Amino acid sequence: MTKKNSGSFGGEPKLTRVTCAVFPEDRKYYATVLGGQGDGTFRPASEPGMWKGHVVVTLGEWLLDATLDQANKPEWPEEIRVRPIAVRLDKEFWEGRTMFLNSGTTMFRYSLYPKQTGFANAPDARASHWRPVANLMLGKLNGSLINCKQRSTSNVAHTRRRTTK
Repeated sequence: MTKKNSGSFGGEPKLTRVTCAVFPEDRKYYATVLGGQGDGTFRPASEPGMWKGHVVVTLGEWLLDATLDQANKPEWPEEIRVRPIAVRLDKEFWEGRTMFLNSGTTMFRYSLYPKQTGFANAPDARASHWRPVANLMLGKLNGSLINCKQRSTSNVAHTRRRTTK
């Protein structure tokens, strides 16, 4: 990130490992889980030279997920497909609480993936690989929240759906 961007968004950018579940509001479509098993258990170890997980860039109170669109399924209609996203975090997220967001046709669930830092040594974890994308997203963001609203956990009990493995 440029100093200008990192200062105006409240912190130094870093890669953060998370799980992200994407739930279409239309219940006839299956959900997708990135970076986790979908049932809350940890993923099995990956093969040598590989890594199973999902990382985002966090910058102060912002989460930038440039690869969220990999959650899309071929059978999902265009109106429920997801795109890269930037969302404002709250302090409860950093304390390990799950964060729920809603974009109208799709709900997202982000959680920190505890004590996993193996990705930090991967070639794609080099800042030269992810900073240009994060800078581009921050330029588009320009200080405003991207069309998502946070939902409390009490409002999302009805969203349990089948997930793919």
